[in-house]
Amino acid sequence: MTYSEHSKRLVRIFLPFLLIALLLFLTACGTPLPAPSGVNIDEITLTLSWNPVNGADYYTVRIDGNGGSQEVDSGKNSYSLERLSEGSYTLRVKAVVGSGSDTYTDSAWSQSISFTREHETGLTFRQIESNTAFEVSGLGAAQGDIVVPDVYRGLPVIRIGDKAFYNKNTVTSVSLGSNIREIGAQAFLGCSALKSITLSEGLLTIGDQAFQSCRALESALTLPDSVTSIGAQAFEYCRALPSVNFGGKLASIGTKAFNGCSALTSVLVPDNVKSLGDGAFSACSALSSVTLGSGITAIGTDTFRRCTSLTAFNAGANVQSIGDYAFAESTALAAVTIGDNVRSIGTKAFYGCTALTDVTLGSGVEQIAKQAFHQTGLWQESGATYVDGWFLGTKDTASPVTLEDGTTGIADYAFDGYDNFDATLVIPDSVRYIGAGAFKDSKSLANVVIGGGVESIGDEAFSGCTGLTNAILGKLQDGALTQSSLTSIGDYAFRGCTALTDITMPDTLERVGMYAFRDSGLWTNATREVYAGNWLVECKDNDSYGSLSFPEGTAGIADYALYGCDFITSAAIPESVRHIGRSAFYQCTNLTQVVLPSTLMAIEDYTFYHCDNLASLSTRIYNETEQRYDTVAGLPQTLKTIGRSAFYKCALGNASTDTDYDELVIPDSVTSIGDYAFYGCGFTVSTENGDVQKGVDSVVIGKGVTAVGNYAFANMGSLKSVILGDNVLSVGERAFYKCAALTDVVFGNRIESIGERAFYGCSALTAAHLPGSVRTIGDYAFYKCTSLSEVSLGNAESIGDYAFFGCTALANIRLPKTLTSIGKQAFRNCSSLQGIYLPASVSEIGTHAFYGCNALTVYTDATAAGEGWNARWNSSYRPVVWGCTFSDGALVSFVLTQTSISNTNLSTQLTAPVREGYTFAGWSTQAGGAAEYSLNGLSSVPFGTTLYAVWTADNANA
Repeated sequence: MTYSEHSKRLVRIFLPFLLIALLLFLTACGTPLPAPSGVNIDEITLTLSWNPVNGADYYTVRIDGNGGSQEVDSGKNSYSLERLSEGSYTLRVKAVVGSGSDTYTDSAWSQSISFTREHETGLTFRQIESNTAFEVSGLGAAQGDIVVPDVYRGLPVIRIGDKAFYNKNTVTSVSLGSNIREIGAQAFLGCSALKSITLSEGLLTIGDQAFQSCRALESALTLPDSVTSIGAQAFEYCRALPSVNFGGKLASIGTKAFNGCSALTSVLVPDNVKSLGDGAFSACSALSSVTLGSGITAIGTDTFRRCTSLTAFNAGANVQSIGDYAFAESTALAAVTIGDNVRSIGTKAFYGCTALTDVTLGSGVEQIAKQAFHQTGLWQESGATYVDGWFLGTKDTASPVTLEDGTTGIADYAFDGYDNFDATLVIPDSVRYIGAGAFKDSKSLANVVIGGGVESIGDEAFSGCTGLTNAILGKLQDGALTQSSLTSIGDYAFRGCTALTDITMPDTLERVGMYAFRDSGLWTNATREVYAGNWLVECKDNDSYGSLSFPEGTAGIADYALYGCDFITSAAIPESVRHIGRSAFYQCTNLTQVVLPSTLMAIEDYTFYHCDNLASLSTRIYNETEQRYDTVAGLPQTLKTIGRSAFYKCALGNASTDTDYDELVIPDSVTSIGDYAFYGCGFTVSTENGDVQKGVDSVVIGKGVTAVGNYAFANMGSLKSVILGDNVLSVGERAFYKCAALTDVVFGNRIESIGERAFYGCSALTAAHLPGSVRTIGDYAFYKCTSLSEVSLGNAESIGDYAFFGCTALANIRLPKTLTSIGKQAFRNCSSLQGIYLPASVSEIGTHAFYGCNALTVYTDATAAGEGWNARWNSSYRPVVWGCTFSDGALVSFVLTQTSISNTNLSTQLTAPVREGYTFAGWSTQAGGAAEYSLNGLSSVPFGTTLYAVWTADNANA
């Protein structure tokens, strides 16, 4: 036997034993676990994770980098990398089997993954904006000089959170990242060691109290041009702040924004600032120079109060009012120039400005309020005190006062505490304004002759003058007024003038205020109605119901003249009446009929408010043939304005006879319809089938109206049709809110905006054909108009949130190419909506815009969702056909690709596109060809094929 044969024989003998031994060995050692897969790093949470491995008891993570290596164990399929120091690393993971296992052994290492631990400031952060960005939420481990990063863990840092650094006294400086858009409320409040802040371009708003009480803030503050608003008390008590440079887009400075900034020496408010809050620069004791831009029209309460270094001030050309205490106690202020546009100077506006001796008033001043210049250098120890033609008062209460010729006005409460008048006080013709309370409680005043130049008598001007027996309101000749400029007598002007039993009113008078002659001698007259001259000013309580009596020549009805006079049932207002005051018939609940004079130009605010039974509204019209006045239903053709709540909840129909007012026509002469003007008009009739709303059936708005006020016709349950005049530009918020019977609206051809909730809950409205002039459709504009089946959007640019929510009858709507924005839930639950064309011009679509539109297919010329389309814009996952071409609003074609149709499956099929006057017949591969494929029968069409819509004309278009 050869050596080779011998070897083979040995192999045959021992091979089975060797295989058995190997098998036993392998069984004893166990099977290696598979290496972990799916190794991934979440850059936001800094978490290393991997797919779990069956059989693993725990995992080992190997970390190589930063000059060393380490292995750490984890009992779960993740490991936090938060504790790694700054640097670059390579990470691997293996699955580990615990001791005592004979079945498996440790896995091999996974594939490696790289990780860079960026430098972090120690600040803490919070995710915002649907987890797409961060805000700084706290100081964390940081201190000293704080640099807010542009990006944190891969996402932009866009905001400093509310109270993020609240009362942190270890912060010495702050530099904001370039992505910061907002500094939250109280973000740095009480950071007592903060010396400097660097604000980045792109910052938009600084929140309320953001830097309040940062007492060490000593560097000049420069606001980027991007900042639009500074919140209330934002820099209050920053006592070391030396200067502020406002940016080019700043629009508003909040209340007390810089109050108590005692080191601030000068302020230049740029032209772009429109709003300056109350107390904005109060108690800035070093402030010596103030320049206001052209955008400031009002100086509010306390704005520059206690600015004790300010020596001069010029109000500028555009300021119209100076508020209460605006410069009070600014003790160094010596000279003030007030421009021609200033109309009013508030209470104690310059009170305690002890150095003030030089004041120039513009020609437009109509009111100087109580003690506006008290305790200034203007006051004389004896005689009268004037400021540039205005009588302010007198300290000498023992000597009679004679008003100088050339006096322009008498300040509010000018004679407060003075009661030493001659028998007759003559107010010169030069005086134009008599201020509020000017002669209040002057018991010695017996006669007053008001010059022919006086235009207004203020509230309470002669209230409580119990000795006043005669008041002549202009120049008197032969018992008649021959010259007067008086247009307005204020509220309570002659209240309590018990000796005043008669007065002659001038023809120039347009308004008599509330209770102007209450408890005067005029109340001693025997008639139920109280008259001041030819003006009806009040009505005494009376239990006798009936018509209102108007003497011949009645010229006007005062504000609140008949307030709550529920015994009045009718009022035939004569032609001689030119003015009906505010709230004149307020809550005359039994008033059923009103006849208006044909020349009336204004129905003021609240004139017929809550005249719940006012059924008949008519106007006197002169009959040339019969030479008499007849009455015709409707409003005067001379009417210009209808005020706020003018006919609020008036019946405008007769419940007892079930009579509707029928058509309400707003004449072409009317230019303004106020908020709530006809709110809730109508009445309820009980029938066998339940309550029925009756009243005005239709409203026709004339061509003079440009805007329909907020709530103007809201809750009119009987209203069925509306015609808006061609000059209406806007329909106000809730203008026709919950007009549940409204079926038809004709929109004028110039309308530009439909306000929020304008037609909210108009459940019977069937169509809304908006003209090409329309630009905006407000939030909730047609919310739950459940019968709305036809909509034309004109050239709308934006559709607001919830605009067509719940319009369940709406099957088709054409979105114009001008459209750029669709709000959240704009078409939610439009369950009948089928094929719509969504233009690529739309850059923003809100969340759930088409949610619940379960029959919808979207056809769009966009090739993919835009950046501004919310991720949940199509949250019902309705089919979308991308890359379509259109002509005249009708679908022409699209190219079939793997991605051109999304969200289709066996249960979600395409619904047909729509075209007015046509029915979709299928798809053709040739332009103008016959249908080759059905709507959803495209499974055999090769990708890359252009499919053309085939349309069949309806019978009407055949």
